[in-house]
Amino acid sequence: MMPLPNHPAFSRSLRSIKGVGPQLEKVLFRRGYRTLGDLLEIMPARYQDRRAVTPLMDLKPDMEVLTFGRVESVRQGRFPKNGRRYFEIVLAEGRDRLAALWFRMPAHMRHGIKPGMSFLLFGRVQEYQGRRQMIHPEMTVWSEGARPRPEVRPVYPEFDDIKPGQLRRIMAEVIKELAGLPAVFPLKWLEAKNLTDPMACLRTLHQPPADRAGPLPLPRNSKAWRTLALFELLFLQLTLARSKARQVGQPARPCPPDSELARRFLSGLPFQLTGGQQRAWEEISRDLSLPRPMNRLLQGDVGSGKTVVALAAALTVVDSGRQAAVMAPTEILARQHYQTLRPYVQALGVPLGLLTGGLPEAEKARRREELAAGDIRLVVGTHALISAGLAFQDLGLAIIDEQHRFGVAQRLALRTKAERPHILVMTATPIPRSLAMTLYGDLDLTVIPDLPSGRGRITTEVLPPEERERAYRTLIRSVMSGGQAFVVAPRINAGEQENNSDEDLTAVHTLSEHLRDKIPSRFPVGLVHGRMKAEEREAVMDDFRAGRVRVLAATTVIEVGLDVPEATLILIEGAERFGLAQLHQLRGRIGRGRRPGRCLLIAGQAGPEAMERLTIMARHRDGFVLAEEDLKRRGGGDLTGFKQSGLPPLAWARLPEDLPLLLRARDLAREIMEPDPQLSDPAFRLVREALDQMDGRLQTHLADVG
Repeated sequence: MMPLPNHPAFSRSLRSIKGVGPQLEKVLFRRGYRTLGDLLEIMPARYQDRRAVTPLMDLKPDMEVLTFGRVESVRQGRFPKNGRRYFEIVLAEGRDRLAALWFRMPAHMRHGIKPGMSFLLFGRVQEYQGRRQMIHPEMTVWSEGARPRPEVRPVYPEFDDIKPGQLRRIMAEVIKELAGLPAVFPLKWLEAKNLTDPMACLRTLHQPPADRAGPLPLPRNSKAWRTLALFELLFLQLTLARSKARQVGQPARPCPPDSELARRFLSGLPFQLTGGQQRAWEEISRDLSLPRPMNRLLQGDVGSGKTVVALAAALTVVDSGRQAAVMAPTEILARQHYQTLRPYVQALGVPLGLLTGGLPEAEKARRREELAAGDIRLVVGTHALISAGLAFQDLGLAIIDEQHRFGVAQRLALRTKAERPHILVMTATPIPRSLAMTLYGDLDLTVIPDLPSGRGRITTEVLPPEERERAYRTLIRSVMSGGQAFVVAPRINAGEQENNSDEDLTAVHTLSEHLRDKIPSRFPVGLVHGRMKAEEREAVMDDFRAGRVRVLAATTVIEVGLDVPEATLILIEGAERFGLAQLHQLRGRIGRGRRPGRCLLIAGQAGPEAMERLTIMARHRDGFVLAEEDLKRRGGGDLTGFKQSGLPPLAWARLPEDLPLLLRARDLAREIMEPDPQLSDPAFRLVREALDQMDGRLQTHLADVG
């Protein structure tokens, strides 16, 4: 939601609005509306066109119109089939007729309607048994020769506990408050950009001019809505640009451009960096050598080798005498990183530590002491790294892995653990360009587009339920030929959703028993899911990594971080329940060695839309293509919401459809901020105050996170 100007009107209580009494105030409170400004979040869903009166002769089925006529007949009756009462009048104009029916009408109103009277009716025309009619139309006494006032009436979302007319009158009172407010953006700037101020757009959105010609668009397709979408994205880009300007303006201790530790690490690798890895390392190394904090997003597909680049960055910072931290979203991924880094780091003599919430309290206390004293130079951990009681001796670099699992607030929380540390954000979840610009506009972007050579090719196949047995025969052959396999289910226990069958293979407990029945006992089957104790889950993971477990039945707990080169097959039950991005992450668990891999997607109750999604998954290996497709189908969701990003949700803009608006918003933000990063120009005072509100919301959320 775009921030409102800092004006007392928006902070007024609901009781100050005409028509809002104690009872209605309670109803609005329950819906989260506490001030006049809150009510501006309620948007019209459509408009009623009352600009002209349509004669009876021109009425056609499904038209929503204002029409008129003289009452020809009045009657009450009952439907013969169900005995339901009705009240009916028939309007006549020449030879044309229109029936109007009401199933409930107060007696005093019925008794006041007589043949010969003239009425205006507004409603939707229907055709029933060859005659035109309206059900429950609005009715107004009409004097022949008089012309009703042209009107475009907004229709708001229906609330069970608020009458539509009541809500419309309240919103009309709220919009009146916008009339006297100054423009948020300077008028000269608006004129130069051929734009209308957002407050004027809000007024137009709720009260479109009745003198406009042509058919009425839906509110979300109107020029006012599209302009508000542009301003919403502009405020978002201004927020990110101001954050970036603050970071760039802060000094930081540069690292030596040629780190001995990083050089020894990279030269000792048993493989050559890919072109993408080399370019990423050069960009990050250059950032670390500058006297300002690095704020960079390192994006690469599953298996692209981001961890190698991140470790080189961490060793560079450690070589300069400071500490580095790697924060992962889950204990599984944190332990995976720890085990991956340990042989390299120990060979270089760098003290390494692990800090997760699952460690015993005594061990966690010891880790905190070692970090505060500087005895640990590189630490891997989870949210425990941003806990209130933790302090570093001198944190120089914070690496945040799988950023989509965190948010802006968590990123800033880790930054507060040091004085201007470098920040490196990593994600293996391909982020569409539109979302990357929205969520990470305050970060510089580095992409590793290629995968290391020698990786096995992965083929993906979609199978209907009747071909499940063939899929499991393929699984058994793969295991018997020396491979390992993942089998994934979308939930833990049968009975959690609509299917209570004991043979429901979308439940991982049932699935693991099914696998043990089918697979020869000399090939052990393991089970992991998110409700297991951390040590129990990690023991199964260790057995799978070591090859002692050959088949792992799992939920999406294995989505990120598990690196088993011998795993060559993944079978996903209930694949239609997953999004494309999540399926791509799961598929990334295989093909990490030189042997080819197979991904088998078993579609259970998959409709046409789900089957189309799975077909796209089978056709494409490029995670960025799949991410764009996933965004089109599922929307930005919480990715663009306050929960994930720490920024207000988008009320008017739609991504990725509005990418052109986002690009324009970015250009406008750059034009405003580059000559005046602090927005000190008095003409932009209201813009600056609105941005301060967004900062305040972020800080409140940050306090909750910390």
